[in-house]
Amino acid sequence: MNADAKEKVEYYLRQPYTFITERHEQGGKAYFSMRVLELEGCITTGDTIEEAAHDIQDAMREWLRTNLKLGKPIPPALKSRAYSGKVALRMPPALHESLMFNAVREGVSLNQYMVATLSKSEGRHQGENAAAAAKRTRRHRKPEAD
Repeated sequence: MNADAKEKVEYYLRQPYTFITERHEQGGKAYFSMRVLELEGCITTGDTIEEAAHDIQDAMREWLRTNLKLGKPIPPALKSRAYSGKVALRMPPALHESLMFNAVREGVSLNQYMVATLSKSEGRHQGENAAAAAKRTRRHRKPEAD
């Protein structure tokens, strides 16, 4: 491997990639797997979490070397991306209508209702609190027609 390729591998190894650790059982014995969410197929296993965490660096290094050699694009880390907070969302008209009715019933805008509902679904408390706060501040204001 040439110096340029080694530099690229080291660059990607320093990126804030997302690691997913899972516990598995096979034949009554537990083991752990660790994978890199953004790097499809980059996975390793170990008898302990520590072993899997140690081995994932080697798995990443090999994954990166192979994909760079093949000229495949290397995905950026999800955490390194900038998120605007805006999402264009298409949905069935009946769902749109139902969400709007719920927002009006709650006394909030459709946007606030959807953020609160999604936050609650994701287990984020601020979404639940956002709906209550929005309801308090918008009690006398007509909801926006989103």
